Amino acid sequence: MIQSIALFLIAFLVGADELLLGSILEPIGDDLGVPPSQVTLFITAYSLAIAFCAPYLGRWSDRVGRLRLMLPACFVFG
Repeated sequence: MIQSIALFLIAFLVGADELLLGSILEPIGDDLGVPPSQVTLFITAYSLAIAFCAPYLGRWSDRVGRLRLMLPACFVFG
């Protein structure tokens, strides 16, 4: 049960992070003088990296255990 709750919270944080990036990148791009078309490439690259790595990390978590994989991943993510 604890693992299910932890997995849900981690998935929520990844999704929330992506939504938050969309709202703060425009002001950051304005401050740095980067056009919006280049700022959106950051969100696209981030989303593609998650989509590419998810199946591999899923298989890896089946082998080593979800909690053992997700705790260090949360530490690196934070």
